Amino acid sequence: MKKYFKQVHIIREVILPKFTTGKYKKYSDLKLYGLVDYIRRYWSTIESEIRNKKLSADFIEEIKSNVLLKAFRFKGEKKIDEYRSP
Repeated sequence: MKKYFKQVHIIREVILPKFTTGKYKKYSDLKLYGLVDYIRRYWSTIESEIRNKKLSADFIEEIKSNVLLKAFRFKGEKKIDEYRSP
């Protein structure tokens, strides 16, 4: 058990695995929004840690390649929900 967590740890060890395993598809829109909003709120912290060389720039690519946002499109007149990269 870790005694100290940074926002980066929460994103890497809690949020990203939910997207890589597909668990996010079972979540309500509100819970899914909460996960994405957590990343959004601490984005400047992530960028700061990258600038200060405390974190690899690959972390941003890791987020971009794993996190999917719920969106929709129309096929004919039918609305279809889907998940897309930011």
